[in-house]
Amino acid sequence: MTIPPHPTVHETDSNKASGRFTYSEELLTAGDGLDLFAQTWRAAQPKAVVALVHGIAEHSSRYRHTGEFLAQRGYTVFTFDLRGHGRSPGKRILFQHMDEHSEDVATFLAWVRAQSAVLPLFLFGHSMGGLIVTYFVLTKKPSLRGVLLSAPAIQLDNVSPHLLMIGRMVAKVTPALPLRQLEFAAISRDPAVLEANKNDPLIYHGGIPATTGLAMARAVAYVQAHMDQFQLPLLVMHGPADRMVTPEGSKTL
Repeated sequence: MTIPPHPTVHETDSNKASGRFTYSEELLTAGDGLDLFAQTWRAAQPKAVVALVHGIAEHSSRYRHTGEFLAQRGYTVFTFDLRGHGRSPGKRILFQHMDEHSEDVATFLAWVRAQSAVLPLFLFGHSMGGLIVTYFVLTKKPSLRGVLLSAPAIQLDNVSPHLLMIGRMVAKVTPALPLRQLEFAAISRDPAVLEANKNDPLIYHGGIPATTGLAMARAVAYVQAHMDQFQLPLLVMHGPADRMVTPEGSKTL
């Protein structure tokens, strides 16, 4: 794991009661040598730390408002772009096994702890990030103060066994071939949010590759089979009208 010796730091004034926070961009090196883009909103007087994992096809800068909001209230927020997402290198949203992201989260948390070892640490995952976090907790058994999940993609909806069978065959021949288009219109009912999403060059607007879909399906199956082993304090947030990720998985948690 490598951290640049002189990361870019921008001081930001806050009008909130907690005073000031600083923002920085850095690189952290994954176990296979890939440099992942990371960023931090550091509270002036932090009382806890939130490590955030974003969802599929998006990137960590979409959570700038979350980072600023929490930092203004005393919570330092660390986040990074998943491999193949945003400003991190790699084939766009393509991965063969959830362990690839799980190992990156382990590297990410080691980097976070090196900078804030004495503070309570919470791991936060949204959508596919929620699946990654849940899979990570169940397989790695990390020591955390708690876990926050926002619309976690821990149950597949409208995915037939027939489609999975086709996906397995396609993945063997052309792993990157998109099998299913992401429903970006279901992200929000706010037209401004949809327009910003459409015009964001860091968001991947294509379909889900066959290999990625199968990797997610295997991870979901693992989570469903081992959910009773989740032992950490947990907060789950999921809108009942969510059309992007079914709320049924969150209900089981």
